[in-house]
Amino acid sequence: VAGRGRRRPGRVFRSRDPYCVDRFEQVREWELFAYPQPWWLDGTVVVCFTIYDEDGNRELYWRSSPDGRDWTAPSKLVGIGGHYQVSDAADGEIVTAFNWHPDGIPDRRTNLYVLRTRDRGRTWETVDGTVVDPPLVSPDNEALVTDYAARDRLVYLNDVTLDSRGRPVVLY
Repeated sequence: VAGRGRRRPGRVFRSRDPYCVDRFEQVREWELFAYPQPWWLDGTVVVCFTIYDEDGNRELYWRSSPDGRDWTAPSKLVGIGGHYQVSDAADGEIVTAFNWHPDGIPDRRTNLYVLRTRDRGRTWETVDGTVVDPPLVSPDNEALVTDYAARDRLVYLNDVTLDSRGRPVVLY
């Protein structure tokens, strides 16, 4: 459950019985945990999510768990002044597409970026296979697919998926 701070923290629940949705128990509460996108990969839960920095900018993170109870610390993926992201998982990999908010203004979202991980977040790479070292902290980075800011164009993300050959397809 998404959360944005002390008054409304994010919460993680898991079913009390495997493959059963009749009863859940709360296992974690995180102060900052917005827009969660959880994925089950090879016996590990990986969740992509957003944390608001001290200036209110949206930064992208991930963390993982083998059982939904014990979690890694948050790892920052991108922090270049605000972002929205969409993600998907298939065949053991996660793909995320995200944009950039110049000056931290969400209504000015622009640019299209794509990253993927094939090892549950240990390594992140671009669509052409270039390995990146998170966090990405500049708008001009390896994950940039199209520089819409240079054309004074906006980008509103809707969805991302992987096609039958494992290539990201982004609807925006």
